[in-house]
Amino acid sequence: VLRHPHAITIFEDFVYWTDRYVNRVIRAHKWNGQNQTVMLYNLPQPMGLVAMHPVRQPG
Repeated sequence: VLRHPHAITIFEDFVYWTDRYVNRVIRAHKWNGQNQTVMLYNLPQPMGLVAMHPVRQPG
């Protein structure tokens, strides 16, 4: 359940979002929404989100 999503990003097969209501970063499968997993918790008002990985870097 998305209570108060703020930031969102997609990387490979997952969509990641921040939820300020529960102060977490959560991910789920991008096609079916299954396998919701809390990636980080106890974050004070998470507002932004960026996926960092070598395959996403230029050059």
